[in-house]
Amino acid sequence: MDLSSRGICVSNFGHVALGFSGFDFQAHYCSAVMFYYWQESGRKFSWFYLFLLFLYFISGMLNLFEDVEVLQYVMLVNMGIYFLLLLLVLLNIRRLKVQFLDRFNLFYVLLSAVFVGTLAYLSVFWVFNESFKLYSYIISYAIVLGVLGIGVSILYVYQPEKANVYLMYTVFCYLICDIFYIIYYYAYDFIFFRLLSILGSVVSYYCLVNFFLRTNENIGIQGYL
Repeated sequence: MDLSSRGICVSNFGHVALGFSGFDFQAHYCSAVMFYYWQESGRKFSWFYLFLLFLYFISGMLNLFEDVEVLQYVMLVNMGIYFLLLLLVLLNIRRLKVQFLDRFNLFYVLLSAVFVGTLAYLSVFWVFNESFKLYSYIISYAIVLGVLGIGVSILYVYQPEKANVYLMYTVFCYLICDIFYIIYYYAYDFIFFRLLSILGSVVSYYCLVNFFLRTNENIGIQGYL
């Protein structure tokens, strides 16, 4: 990272530290991440990856309102991102021409599925019920994110590369961010939960952009076909 891109990232981290009580940093941080990815990629950048980062920017802008009326649009944008990442994962698994899992790896995948499913269940059914206005959105959101987590676990079993480790960390941070976001706004108004949600969001951007940089040789979605 050269001095210019490092300076922008440091300034945005400073904004996070000074404004840690709100989500207003997300749009600023996403723009810095987009610039960092574009600069570090050189001529090998992917328009598809840039589009995903731009969607994060849109989600961050919408999240500025912190309103339940806007929450449905935030969830729709995030679900779109998760679905596109899931498509990349499935295409990559297809490219590997995977075979049946052995007992150890099957146990690992099942354990990951139980872990993701438990977190999704607790964060959704423990907090919400059918009377909640966006209940169907919440259920759909949890399903898409849960399937993404299971898919990434399967991909890592067949391709244990550093890029896929970053992708696993990204999905884990998504879970942390969303769970504590839900707990803070709809269960317990405790600032520590808000900070954990923000921290999970920041780390997810870092891990995702490193995944993108390590897979730039597969330019966009075409590299997985």
